[in-house]
Amino acid sequence: MHISKTFTIEGGSVVNFVYDITVFEAGKSGKGKYILKPQIGESGADKEFKEIGKGGKSGQAGKSNIGHLYLYPKDADGEDNISGSEDDWSIVDGGAWGKMKYNLSGSNFDFVFNGHGLVEGNEYTLVCYPDPWPGNDLICLGSGIANEDGDVHIKDSINTGDLPIAADQNNIDNEDKYEWINEDYNGAKIWLVLSGDVDCENQVMTDWHSEEYLFEYDLITFNDTDV
Repeated sequence: MHISKTFTIEGGSVVNFVYDITVFEAGKSGKGKYILKPQIGESGADKEFKEIGKGGKSGQAGKSNIGHLYLYPKDADGEDNISGSEDDWSIVDGGAWGKMKYNLSGSNFDFVFNGHGLVEGNEYTLVCYPDPWPGNDLICLGSGIANEDGDVHIKDSINTGDLPIAADQNNIDNEDKYEWINEDYNGAKIWLVLSGDVDCENQVMTDWHSEEYLFEYDLITFNDTDV
C-alpha cells in the first residue's frame, strides 16, 4: 500500500509520520478476510496518533451485531473527580487491560469480559458509569475476583435498557445541555472498578482509586429492542 503526501524535515530534527488505515471486511465471500484502505486525510507528519496498547481497537465487528471494547488504565485522577488534581485521561502504557465482547442490540445486554494483569485476590466490578460523578443510576454488570495470574472473567445477560441511560451527560439526547456532546461523542462509559468502591444496590460510586481501575477506550451504545 502506498500514499503520496509531502512534508518537510528540517536539519537535525525528528519527524513522526502517521499512516492511517481503515479495515473493511471483504464481503460475504471474504471468509474472515479483510481489506486495508489507506486514509490519506488522516495521515501525515502533522497528525497526532493514539497509543492503542495491548489487545486492539474497539468497535463493531464487521457488519455483525457484536461489538468489542478494550479497557485500559488511564491517567484519570482528575479535576472532575474527588481528588482535585489535573489529568489528561491518557492510556497508561504497560499496565493491566481487558476486553469486553457484547451485543449492540437485543432484549438484554449480553457480554463477556476478560481482564488481565490485575491484582491477585482483588474483587472487581464491571460497571456502566453515567456522568457526572458519583455516577447516580450506574449499572453493575457483574463482579469477579482476579486469580493468581491476575485474570478475571465476568459474563452475564443484563436488562439494562438503552445505553447510555437517559440521564447520562454523554447521551446525545442531552446535547442541548452539554456542549461537548455530538454524533462522535455519544455513548456509555464502561469501567472495571474495585468492588469496594461501588454500591451496586444504590447504583452509585462511593470511593475513588483510579490507579486500580480500567477505563473504556471508546464509548459504547446499546439498543434495547424491547423498549
